[in-house]
Amino acid sequence: ANTLQINNQNYAPAVLDCAWRHIHARGLSQVYRQFAQLSSQMPTNNPEANGLLLFEKIKQPLLAILRDSPAFSIDQFSFQTPDGPATLSARLAYAGQQPDNFNPATDLEGHLSTQLPQSLVMQLLEARVRSDYLQLLEQLGHEMEEAQFQAAVNDGVGKRMKALIRQGVVQRRGDMFGAEL
Repeated sequence: ANTLQINNQNYAPAVLDCAWRHIHARGLSQVYRQFAQLSSQMPTNNPEANGLLLFEKIKQPLLAILRDSPAFSIDQFSFQTPDGPATLSARLAYAGQQPDNFNPATDLEGHLSTQLPQSLVMQLLEARVRSDYLQLLEQLGHEMEEAQFQAAVNDGVGKRMKALIRQGVVQRRGDMFGAEL
């Protein structure tokens, strides 16, 4: 796309290339119709029980989709940030042999690769840490001065990033951070 405008910031050029393999429109349509019909009939007082009941009702059409060994991939998602290019690719596929005994832990195969500017990752991580700390302070009924709070956030960001790098989840590549899962 020549323009990808978000909050007065242009992130173009942007590219999205994705593919659905072995996923047939007829099967998806059947799942969607049953889901829409059933979800409108569910009482709202117990969402967790409703979710289990809903899944049980649409299980057979979902299993029919799995019999075709479906796969979804984002071959390329890239855009330009103020700090540099960002890229992502991902793939999720059903690799099981018995759809009737579907187990997400063993029957799904996936891959994710991403590369983002270090400054963008740090901004996202800081926002997450800040949110977590604010929630914790609210739960505990505590208050903190802004300078002290910012110091705690900075410390938390540093510790989380070091842990992610040490665990191999994130790799530093110059002024970029990458991840392969």
